Amino acid sequence: MNGTAARIHALSRWWPLGIATRWLPLGIALAAALVVYAPAIAGMAAEWMEFPSLSHGFAVPLLSAYLLWRQRELIAAEPMGSSVGGLILLVLALGAFALGTLGGEPFIVRLSFPLTLFGLVLFLAGPGVTRRAWIGLAYLVFMIPLPYLTLKALTYQSQLFDAWMTATALVFAAIALRLGGDVPEAPAVPV
Repeated sequence: MNGTAARIHALSRWWPLGIATRWLPLGIALAAALVVYAPAIAGMAAEWMEFPSLSHGFAVPLLSAYLLWRQRELIAAEPMGSSVGGLILLVLALGAFALGTLGGEPFIVRLSFPLTLFGLVLFLAGPGVTRRAWIGLAYLVFMIPLPYLTLKALTYQSQLFDAWMTATALVFAAIALRLGGDVPEAPAVPV
């Protein structure tokens, strides 16, 4: 038996109608999730375009897809199954989606998207497939813009840390300065 025939024979043991129908329920569910989350994804894309500091969001789904593609053979080799934990996670994620939508909180809606995908994979494909695919799904969290107040607090703390590090480095260089908030000030030279 040549290599191709052996692969076809190995694939036929998974599902009598072929490999494509094995993944059909999961594919339909993932497509439905994309339709449900389309407004949230469009909102994220608008923020990615508007703010250059968030433009990495365009690359995150591609990197996530690459991580899943790298695992494709291991994922395909896992037996399909189901998990009640996936159903529970899916219900909780869709509940967060509903609360975020009704409450006008886009961050909650966006955060529920990777959780919904994770729940769907766990519920419809089982723990084996989820064990192989979790890193690609979890990576999608990095495409979600943080809420403005959280981002503002983080950037302010980062500015204070940068100023402290600069002041410390200049003291070691024997340059006198005064640290006023987040801006180090030298007596004669502005930094």
